[in-house]
Amino acid sequence: DRYLPPQQAGTPEKPREETDVNKVGLPLRTLRGLNLDGHLHVGEFTLMNAKTTDFDVGLSAHDGLVNVKPLSAAFYGGSLKGEMQVDARETNGDQPIVSETVTLNGVQVAGLVQDVAKSDRLSGSVDLSASTRAQGRLVGELRQTLSGRVKFAVKKGTLEGVNLWDSIARAYATVKGQPA
Repeated sequence: DRYLPPQQAGTPEKPREETDVNKVGLPLRTLRGLNLDGHLHVGEFTLMNAKTTDFDVGLSAHDGLVNVKPLSAAFYGGSLKGEMQVDARETNGDQPIVSETVTLNGVQVAGLVQDVAKSDRLSGSVDLSASTRAQGRLVGELRQTLSGRVKFAVKKGTLEGVNLWDSIARAYATVKGQPA
């Protein structure tokens, strides 16, 4: 985060323009022109206030086929493992295929949520596995075509400040048309 330039504030004469993320596109010409193989290991770093250690990533890109493999890190007392592929080859026209597989094991939620969202209401550990695929050039197209499987489990989790039984009773009363 500290390597990013400071955000430029808007002025009353020229307010800061909002970016529609759904209209952001993958740079097909750039992806198709890449010819590289690389590997990066970082001892520790912070991104969007989330901290990780032992970050390890491999990258291969040739003729529009980009592979990020392996992808691993120690992450809040647990581990992150995964791989990703962007197939932007000419055979896909202007509709690249993006696929990923990610696994989180034993990630401690309290530290992550505190660092990212500045909240201390959640605790426990999370296991997650995801395998997804999407096709499109724009983020909006990728979101619309996203398919796959996501599975997660929260172990010994708590959400502070919520009375679960009261919430269930209120939801049941609402469904039955009774006062909550």
